[in-house]
Amino acid sequence: MGRYLLRRLLQAVPVLFGTTFLIYVVVWQLPGDPFAGRCGDRACPDAFVNAMNEQFRLDEPLLVQYGHYIANMLQGDLGLTYNMVPVTDLIAQAAPITLRLALVALAFEIVIGVVAGVLSGLRRNSFFDNLVFVSTLLALSIPTFVLGRFLQWLLGVQWGIITPSVSGEATWGELIVPGIVIATTTTAILARLARTTIAENLRADYVRTAIAKGMPPHRVIGVHLLRNSMIPIITLIGLDLGTLMVGAVVTEGIFNINGLGGLVYDHVMRLDSTVVVPVATLFVLIYILANLVVDLIYGLLDPRIRYE
Repeated sequence: MGRYLLRRLLQAVPVLFGTTFLIYVVVWQLPGDPFAGRCGDRACPDAFVNAMNEQFRLDEPLLVQYGHYIANMLQGDLGLTYNMVPVTDLIAQAAPITLRLALVALAFEIVIGVVAGVLSGLRRNSFFDNLVFVSTLLALSIPTFVLGRFLQWLLGVQWGIITPSVSGEATWGELIVPGIVIATTTTAILARLARTTIAENLRADYVRTAIAKGMPPHRVIGVHLLRNSMIPIITLIGLDLGTLMVGAVVTEGIFNINGLGGLVYDHVMRLDSTVVVPVATLFVLIYILANLVVDLIYGLLDPRIRYE
């Protein structure tokens, strides 16, 4: 296990540097003047622009800029924004909110998606199975921004159950509806995946053998069927944590949530790449960590998997 972990961590190094470099190149090549509008209605003086270019190394080659960024990042220094605000402070304020939103969405996926998919797979061609099929098809057909605006209007404006905009504290209760909105599509995908996996494994030889030996139904389902069906489901759930955090831009914008999605969007509009690159790097790290955790869970679910 130790050698496996070490090997996976070493494999993550080129992935981290490769993806961050691509992100760095794409972000810093965005067209436009990052200092436009920072001096009011008039153009910024040349002395100001030159000083900013020198401070942020914008007049140096791209590889040199990236090298300085990586060196500072490894020391825990993410630098300053063009407004001289520490990037670390902005991420520290926004990351917990987006993480709470992602966890609420993930809990909704697991409770609704997995349970509905498993029950649908166990009761193939029943009314419940058809209901899940129609519901997931509807969920996959509705765009996130449409569902978000509708629930905001219905629950917030018409019924007054929620506040249309999330407060600055972004409590767990306030994030329930935004979490449902962001998780709707992946919940439908998870339900269909769980249904298909359960239905396929029901016809497997080991399940029929367990039933023929007189094993109680709850042991057949819990010990044999579910355990062998969970690997693709766990894969989707684990990797979806990163997807939920990255994909929160639209939902955070609708409900006025001050998370990482809104932070990235605002600074992309301002052409302030000093925030976009560190946040994108954080997302890459989340994906790598989630992928590693999922691989380790495989060994617990299926003893045949060995990490040699």
